[in-house]
Amino acid sequence: MQKKVLLGGIIGIVIAAGVGVYHYVNYKAGALIAEQIQVINESYAVMATEGLMPGVALSYKRISANYWRNDYRIYDLAVNVAGLGVLLDVAAIQVKGFKPGTLADQGEVSIDGVKLAQGMQLLLPPRLGG
Repeated sequence: MQKKVLLGGIIGIVIAAGVGVYHYVNYKAGALIAEQIQVINESYAVMATEGLMPGVALSYKRISANYWRNDYRIYDLAVNVAGLGVLLDVAAIQVKGFKPGTLADQGEVSIDGVKLAQGMQLLLPPRLGG
């Protein structure tokens, strides 16, 4: 009886450790994406102060990462331009099949729910601006 309890405890610990590693790696992958967005925003800010481009900043509400399935998602991405506000909202961007740190020869990117600000819609041809 004690061997069964000990074996059950060991199996439980191994499963808990595996689940912990799974979630930790996915958390770190999401944090890395968030860090890259921050680097992009800092780069845009430097270029704006040098007069090379208008002040642009990316913001988002949530990042979901599954490192094991190579599936990364950014939810509610907004492109903000200084003095103009949000010009573009994207409900979700999903990147699948890419290995971080390598050149990809396959994979897919899907973008859902793109919404231009009212002022930007005026700049589009009538058939696209609707």
